[in-house]
Amino acid sequence: MEENRLLKWDKCGICNEEKTEGYYLYKMYICIECEQKLIRTDPTDEKYRYYIRKLEQINQSKLYS
Repeated sequence: MEENRLLKWDKCGICNEEKTEGYYLYKMYICIECEQKLIRTDPTDEKYRYYIRKLEQINQSKLYS
């Protein structure tokens, strides 16, 4: 329990869950689990298109006025 307070949690841009293991691809944090799912998904699978749509959000500006 004490160990959880020391870990840094980031929200994955694909699954929207807070995870401790992953990396940033430009401005989007991607957890290891989603990375592996993306790598293993066949490009003809509909789920692959879902991942691509999520990754396209990296370039979208988040300008708040």
